[in-house]
Amino acid sequence: MNHRTLLTLVAALLVSGAAATAGPAVADRAAAPETASRASTRSVTISAPRDVTEGDRYTVTAKVSAASKARTIQWQSLQPYYTGELVWTALRTNKIRGTATQTYKALAGASSTQQYRALVTYADGQSVTSHRTTVRLWHWIDLGSYTAYYRVGVVFDSPYVSFAMNGDTWEGWYVHNGMGESRYTLGRNCTAFRGTIGVGDFTDDGGTAQITLLTDETNIVYTSPTLVPGQVTQVQLDLDKPYRFSIQGRDTTPEDGITRDVYPAIGAPQFLCHFS
Repeated sequence: MNHRTLLTLVAALLVSGAAATAGPAVADRAAAPETASRASTRSVTISAPRDVTEGDRYTVTAKVSAASKARTIQWQSLQPYYTGELVWTALRTNKIRGTATQTYKALAGASSTQQYRALVTYADGQSVTSHRTTVRLWHWIDLGSYTAYYRVGVVFDSPYVSFAMNGDTWEGWYVHNGMGESRYTLGRNCTAFRGTIGVGDFTDDGGTAQITLLTDETNIVYTSPTLVPGQVTQVQLDLDKPYRFSIQGRDTTPEDGITRDVYPAIGAPQFLCHFS
């Protein structure tokens, strides 16, 4: 074998070895983006009702991608720590078992808002966390929680004063014998009013009354039918977040020469409100 032939063989062997070495390295570089892509497609999204009322039961829903490879979902809520700061607190952990839609049953409590998120862990140890979702909690607030800024007549609205109406004992609002009005500042936080309207049981036979509800001094939102002893009317009214709310009661007994005591009344008056 001459010198030129030997050089040719050596060169061929070097090229062959380089090709064999380069092959797997290229393949590895091609596989890395594919693995990263699979990981980046894993996600969990979460949703819940925007508004609920205290005492309502509602559902928080999570959608899990690649559910067949997911193992557990941990439901978390933002709650105050003993130091006063808000921290994400585990509520419950469920096995996913290949089901993409996961739910958590919640009960609306006394707070103003409730925030949730979900943490999903996969079989390979990777975990993903959802964005947070916020639920606004609304509460029925007793009229007695507000202080009237204006009164005319003898009006009782203290939560410590009760009265009889239609054979039951109530707390709420009533006018002592005749006509009266009281006004309250709601501060644009409330969207509904409810109560039981009638006259007190100490109203004389033949006595009648009427109650009118107003917002922002001049907007009449409700005028009752003629109110008589032994009958009540339950009302629930939508409100357009008024700044102020007024209750007027008046004696509508026909004049027949007989003096009668009449007590317009509202049992358990409440406003549906949310405070940020």
